[in-house]
This record gives sequence, structure tokens and C-alpha cells, in this order.
Amino acid sequence: MGLLVLGMHRGGTSVTAQVLTALGQGLELPVDDAFSDPAENPRGYAESVQLTRFNDAILNALGGTWSNIPDLGLNWVEMVRCMPGFEPEEALARFRRAFRTDKWVWKDPRNCVLAPYWLSIIPDPDGFVVTFRDPEEVAASLGRRGLTRTQSLGLWFRHTSSSLACLPDIPGSAVLVVGYHTLMVEKDRWMAMATEFLNRLGIPTDEDRARSSRTLVDDSLYRNRRFPESAGISDDISARCRNLYDVLVKHEGNQGEGDAFRSVREEIPFSD
Repeated sequence: MGLLVLGMHRGGTSVTAQVLTALGQGLELPVDDAFSDPAENPRGYAESVQLTRFNDAILNALGGTWSNIPDLGLNWVEMVRCMPGFEPEEALARFRRAFRTDKWVWKDPRNCVLAPYWLSIIPDPDGFVVTFRDPEEVAASLGRRGLTRTQSLGLWFRHTSSSLACLPDIPGSAVLVVGYHTLMVEKDRWMAMATEFLNRLGIPTDEDRARSSRTLVDDSLYRNRRFPESAGISDDISARCRNLYDVLVKHEGNQGEGDAFRSVREEIPFSD
């Protein structure tokens, strides 16, 4: 009963994974979840240290980094699987060390791009949760890490479109699309969508778990909030991001099999 959480850096993946784990009975985060940052994520990143480093190593081997995603050829998955240190056996062993239960919840924004590699190795996830956040809010947050607005918006588009493009047609797997803004300002609606999704997968939830999971959502941590009346769209890249964001808002709460998102993907301008 694995859940793969896909979403952009600074896009709400950490709190999404934490809330899902608290809400769904038996779900567990990685045992080596040791990242913390009092300034950015005081509650932790809900990531596996070793798997995040492994993903960084893959990106480096391909000539990129987490903030400079390399161009990937048609056969990049097969190429990586043949590289020393990235063989399927090694990757699966690392995954098993991070998750010692079959009821895992894994988030790492790098998986928006690298999911095709992992989906060729790990047991098929039962569910995929795509979380999204306003691209201008993400850009403002990443600005504190030294990225320019143009870099941040380009990265947002690459990660977000890739996460939807890689949704597999795994029989029985389910997909949920949810927004960070909804989680922060409409907790009840977000919890209702997540509860329905988990129950559909046969994961029990109850009122006590729902109340406990709500305490993980701290409104004060919603920084860089963008209000509709603030700066408008003035350049091509932000307009492209805004169009993609609008598609996600339109389909928020959408729950279906992976192949049900073929029609959603048709609405997305994947190419630059």
C-alpha cells in the first residue's frame, strides 16, 4: 500500500506527506526522515535522507542538479539502470532500507522527473498524490535559495508538467490532485478529498486521526502567499505556468485511475 507524493520544491509536498501519514492508519514515512530546517520547514521535510541523496546522484550523473534538471533522452531510464551504482538491485535495496513496511508514503520533488526510473524498480504504488502550489509563491520561496524568478518558474513548469506526464497506467492505482492553497486555507475541504481518496484505497481513517492530522497544518507557515489582486502576468513563462496552474485548479479533487488522466494531460502544454 504505497503512496507516491509528487510536487514541486517548496510546493507543499512535505506537509502533504505528513498529513496523509497522520490521517491514514498504518501509513509510514521513511525511517531515515532526518531533514529539518527551522527557517523553512520546522516540522521537517518528510524525506528519506539516503533516497534524496541517491536521486541527487542520478541527476548529477545525467549532468544536472535538483535546480538544473538535465535534458533526458528517450532511453534515459535504461541508461541509468545500467550505470554503476544505479542498477535496479542497488536502488531497490536502498528503497527497502528507507521503507520497512509496505504502507509507505514517499515524497521527493526530484521524483517528478525521476519517477519513470523508480516505477521500473519499486513495487507498483497503490496511489499517486499530485500536489501543486501557485508558481509565483514557489518562485518567491526559491528566491531565498538563490534562484531567479525565471529559473524558479521554469523549474516549476518542468516539475509540475513532468509529474502529470509520468502518471502511469497501473491497473488499480488511483490518483488524487490537491492544492497547497486549499490545504492551508480550506482544511476541511482538503481533508474530505484526502479521506475519500484513502478510503477508496482501503486505508482506514477516523475522526481522531483527522483531528490529529489537522494540527500539522500551521497557517503561520504559509509564507509568500500571493493574492489574486497582486502583480499580474506579464511574460511568456509566467503565462505558461499560469495556464498549467489553472488546469490543476480545474481538476483539483479529481480521483481516478492513472489512465483517466490522459484527458487531463491533453490540456497541458508540455513542450516549451
